[in-house]
Amino acid sequence: AGGYNHGDIQYLRHTAADSNNLIYWKETKNFADGCSAHIKDSSYTNGAMALPDHDTFIIENTSLEKVHMEANHHCHVGTTGVLCMPTYILHDVVWKGGKYPGYPLVKWQNGGDAVGDQRHGGIFTLSPSTTKTAFFPDGYRSLVSDKFGYLLNYGVGNQSCMNAEQEVFEDSILCKVPLRALRIYSHGLSVSGSTPVMIVQ
Repeated sequence: AGGYNHGDIQYLRHTAADSNNLIYWKETKNFADGCSAHIKDSSYTNGAMALPDHDTFIIENTSLEKVHMEANHHCHVGTTGVLCMPTYILHDVVWKGGKYPGYPLVKWQNGGDAVGDQRHGGIFTLSPSTTKTAFFPDGYRSLVSDKFGYLLNYGVGNQSCMNAEQEVFEDSILCKVPLRALRIYSHGLSVSGSTPVMIVQ
């Protein structure tokens, strides 16, 4: 189930099981009302969830069991893969455990024409008001690719961020704080080495 370009479309009470494409979603947008979830009151079991690669994608009151979530799955692929920096907001999402055979729960896309760190963009984070936190280990609220290794130095001594268990969150870092993306757009620059260095402090 799914499609390429979805606007203000919500999967409500969607149930999918035993499929390599429980959900397949290439591109989306933030809802016009600013708060609606893209997936709500749904259930996914034993299969892969291919998630979009830009904007804020909200999953609400949904259960997951034996799933493999492909973050950023269409990053920079062909003419339809785009910004490669989604934020997946999880509100009352429960992972009931289990693994889709041969895959971790979360994996960052590693294919297509993406170069540099493009394919490693994306953030999974709990909503501020969520009451269910079983998606992450106790006390942790966000997940990013391990390409953002500087986060391991945040809050030294308090384990604010740590390397995640490889078999569950592949090549990832877990953090106890909410993470958000800061996007800065440019024109005519390349990641081939000519791009100026910018330091944000």
